[in-house]
Amino acid sequence: AQDMIRRREDGLGNVGEVTLLDSLAARKLFPPLGDIFGAIHVSDASRVNGRTLRDAIRSACQRNGCELIVGEAELVLVGESLIEVRAGATLIQGASLIIAAGAWSCYLADKLGFALPIFPQRGQIAHLDMPDAYTGDWPIIVGYYDQYILTFRPNRVVCGATRESDSG
Repeated sequence: AQDMIRRREDGLGNVGEVTLLDSLAARKLFPPLGDIFGAIHVSDASRVNGRTLRDAIRSACQRNGCELIVGEAELVLVGESLIEVRAGATLIQGASLIIAAGAWSCYLADKLGFALPIFPQRGQIAHLDMPDAYTGDWPIIVGYYDQYILTFRPNRVVCGATRESDSG
């Protein structure tokens, strides 16, 4: 708990109130949880549906004049300072480049001669349907290692078991 409080005080968002819970209080927040010694509850943690966020960002960009080009992008170095981006048959030139390729950003940065501390991760994840469960207000469960459980409406439970770094 002290570590989460320190992180909040250092400016980490989405922490909120930090509370120590016993087994009964933890199961009250997440009923399918088995017997545990205790838990730390962080009130302001949240989850994001990545596809919904991506679609909202695309839509907002297009409403504000951005052109959406779908295709595999390739950086083309021209001289010492000019970079072009080729996406399919489209060639784009610009004075500035923003790398926003998620887990693949490190490969683009490497082509430009610098390193980004970003890398792909692979994990084992199970999606469960709990039709009789109301999961809208259940918190995210995170273990001390790589395991996690989170829920999405209406009744989807996602369980992650591993995280394999540098998996390509």
